[in-house]
Amino acid sequence: MKKLLLLPLILCATDTQIESNAALFNENNLILQGDVYLDHPLGKMWADNANLIDYQTKRDTPFSEVDLKKSVRLHFHEGAKLTCDSAHIDMENSWGSVTSDNSVLFTDVINRTPVALKSRKITFAVKEENLDSIHAKEQVKIHFLDNYQITCNEAIYLKVPTPTVHALPDALQTCTVERDFDLIEGEQIAVDLDNRIITIDESLGRLTSKDAPIHFSAKTLAWNDTASTLALEGSVWVSSAEGNLSCDKKVTLEQQTRFGKQEVTHIWACGRTLFTTGKNTLVSPATLHVNRDLCVVDALPAELTTDSVIILSDTAHITYNENADGIQIDSMRFTGHVYLRTKDPDVPLKRALCDTLTYDPSSQKMILSSQAGTNVLYWDEKEDTQMSATEIHIDWPIVKGVGTVHFTFSEEEEGRWFSKYKI
Repeated sequence: MKKLLLLPLILCATDTQIESNAALFNENNLILQGDVYLDHPLGKMWADNANLIDYQTKRDTPFSEVDLKKSVRLHFHEGAKLTCDSAHIDMENSWGSVTSDNSVLFTDVINRTPVALKSRKITFAVKEENLDSIHAKEQVKIHFLDNYQITCNEAIYLKVPTPTVHALPDALQTCTVERDFDLIEGEQIAVDLDNRIITIDESLGRLTSKDAPIHFSAKTLAWNDTASTLALEGSVWVSSAEGNLSCDKKVTLEQQTRFGKQEVTHIWACGRTLFTTGKNTLVSPATLHVNRDLCVVDALPAELTTDSVIILSDTAHITYNENADGIQIDSMRFTGHVYLRTKDPDVPLKRALCDTLTYDPSSQKMILSSQAGTNVLYWDEKEDTQMSATEIHIDWPIVKGVGTVHFTFSEEEEGRWFSKYKI
């Protein structure tokens, strides 16, 4: 066994520079001690100690593997960096593994946005002398897009073709993503760092908003940081101060920055949607929109169920206010092919057809009106009474016709009543 001590050492091969305070040749290995610096085609490396395995000066890259110990830093091309306690790098197979007693730190910059990943263990792959991927395990935390953090047990960072982070769970721990006071759990999380979009499978989350948080769940969630939207799809459930919403297709939560934090200002639902607030349930098979800035709910088309009546229409417009007691509905307005009927099976059935219906939930008073040339139609089962009028005002049990009033339907009105609505 031949050993040769050199002190200090500076070597330059075709593509590699080697520096250290001391060096020891041991067979085909070169052992470096103190202030080790390697400038290699894979990148720049620093450590207290290093072992260059299969060292041969005649090659462009004079060693095939390297072990780095204590205060290890790796700087890859294009800006990525690793800091750890120890590292093993296989130059010929273009991969490496790094560990730390506390945590390995990996950092990169994507589109001027820093990404930081911490874990106990990391392996990495290099392709054509550029970092290709990072695989992190055990106690993984990822900081990205300024103020987001992912916690998971395992993560994969893909550098090419598109910078992406994939967070994976284990049997005991789901993945979580946090931003300020917002928290979302999921089975898997993927982050498109170029487009600033976070995708979460089987999401369950909480968003801070106004005085009360918004809770939600969905099959998939796409959180677009640039657009400030969260798109929830599949078996969506959302609970807010306004009420509970469920949708079979898609719900979009739109955010805006207010007083330094994100607030949910709009809730857009597409698909069959059920929205419950207090004793009222609003159903729309197409679209429903909650404008939290203006305190307005719009649905198209709509079916409202209260404790006393059911109202169907082409559109519904509901206004509300927030006070110390919670949400208070001010008014409801229904337009287009409006159909009203009483709900209580123990009360004789009453029905009406009109073009517009306004409803005051506090007093339960209703005003029914129709377009010029047509009348409001009303029918009472118990009394077998018909009423046709320009307007009909209802304040149960009082029903009052306004304008031109008839107590029988015309032939044209009979057609509207029986054929079009199939009542």
